[in-house]
Amino acid sequence: VYVGEAVSVRYILLGPRGVIQQITSFGNLGPGLFKRCVAEEVDLGKLRLDRRNIGGNLVDVVVLKHYFLFPLSAGYIEVDPVTVSVEALVARRGRSPFDFSPFLQRMMSVSVQSDPIRIEVVPLPDVGKPEDFDGAVGQFRLRAEVDKRDLREGDALSLQVILTGTGNIRNCPPPTLPDLSAFDQYESTKNEEISVTRDGISGRITYDYVLIPKTVSSKEIGPVRFSFFNPDEERYETISTQPIQLTIAPREAPSGDRVY
Repeated sequence: VYVGEAVSVRYILLGPRGVIQQITSFGNLGPGLFKRCVAEEVDLGKLRLDRRNIGGNLVDVVVLKHYFLFPLSAGYIEVDPVTVSVEALVARRGRSPFDFSPFLQRMMSVSVQSDPIRIEVVPLPDVGKPEDFDGAVGQFRLRAEVDKRDLREGDALSLQVILTGTGNIRNCPPPTLPDLSAFDQYESTKNEEISVTRDGISGRITYDYVLIPKTVSSKEIGPVRFSFFNPDEERYETISTQPIQLTIAPREAPSGDRVY
């Protein structure tokens, strides 16, 4: 995988039908396993036992944990084995090979261990890297809008920039704003709506900027840009919004009696 590309890691417990009764310990299974990564955990809710056909045999399956990892640097990521303790219902053979009396079943504590995981992380390419690229990896879309296009000199307007997409959007850098020297700019706000599901991490981040045109000639907000690496296409992409045109009327002179 590339640096910053999402990696789906699931830990799955399998056993013969009817044997898995209770998971008593998750051992060292947790986000601390993953070094040099940003780890996002999928909320699986209550653990559910399903049945699957594997190699012609019906087995019980429990998905214990599901993570999405975003490697922070190139190299190898080594993930230690995980040990899970399970209360299992084990049948004890009777005198007859055909004796399956439930009274011959007993509970046993069983520990099972996963294999270690090794992930190779390759660096992002230098070829085609945009100057404003700041580490975003995934698939994204960008939109910009204002709350008003017709205003008077000195009036404030709200510029809203909305970034949506899939990937490590929670840790994405903000989009690159155009030259706003023709405006007085005030502190921005940021609102996140992030969803972590079995299908991946997606969402939207909304940036709000308050701008005041300095003169009646401050008639345009230029394109907002955002550069990212698309791991599916294995290339850099830059998306931008359309310029926003404004109409600014001179401020009316104050009315009232003149004093001489």
